Amino acid sequence: VAHAVGVYAIVDGEAAGVPLVEARRLELTRVASAITRVLTKVDKIVPALEGVVFTGPASQEEGGADMRVITLYDGGAMDRSPGGLASSALLAVIDAMGLADPSRPFVVEGPRGTTMTVRIQGRAEVDGAAAIVPEISADVWSTGESTFWADR
Repeated sequence: VAHAVGVYAIVDGEAAGVPLVEARRLELTRVASAITRVLTKVDKIVPALEGVVFTGPASQEEGGADMRVITLYDGGAMDRSPGGLASSALLAVIDAMGLADPSRPFVVEGPRGTTMTVRIQGRAEVDGAAAIVPEISADVWSTGESTFWADR
């Protein structure tokens, strides 16, 4: 479990037995719900669980990513991108394991192949625990525009 504004459960997708592809969303949602139920019983922090981040190897086609993620939120909503908070939480866990290389960016691939880059900009301590200060960058595109009117 990692904190990045919200609390995220970081789960190895291969160990959970679920492929990290959008077509398996229903199965991922079932596993995420089961994980949330178990964590809620054993950890008092987990009722504030923001999402479950499934991790796995980056796709061969995309190249430069270090890891692929699919983040599921309460109710089964799936993030189409790697997600800034989820990617930051993931890098914090990798850093705590001693596997992060602070000299280079960590590139995270989302379910649609888009990537996000996270760097360790600094270090801090939060409530007595070691923490990272992440720097996030990504390319984004506007996909539409909406106007809403309220009639009073």
